[in-house]
Amino acid sequence: MIQKMTSPPQLNGYTLRVTPMQVEGFLAVYGDRDRYPGDDRAARKADVMLAVQRLCLVTSPDGTVTVSAHCSNPLAAPSCVGFLEVYERNSILDGRSIPLMIERLRTALSLFLARSEAAGT
Repeated sequence: MIQKMTSPPQLNGYTLRVTPMQVEGFLAVYGDRDRYPGDDRAARKADVMLAVQRLCLVTSPDGTVTVSAHCSNPLAAPSCVGFLEVYERNSILDGRSIPLMIERLRTALSLFLARSEAAGT
């Protein structure tokens, strides 16, 4: 069951939105694959729901709004790594695969970005 965010952060007319369809989309884009022995689809969905609690909106110098995540280190700037710290916490990662994972993750996380309904009014 997907929990509705009670007060999603908003930034420049955008908000975070997590629905069952977006979780399915995330898994399709990022890669719905076994991360470790014994992993299954239910565990992946549960880990997505844990990891989305770290999501935040950030702006780039050109004003583009993107989805990022808070890291375990409170002094670190938001980064996709914060999401990986939760979602891939039990995975055995090959250092060479991390840059490819980050690129797929950026695309997959963009599915949680939505125009704020208030922005259109």
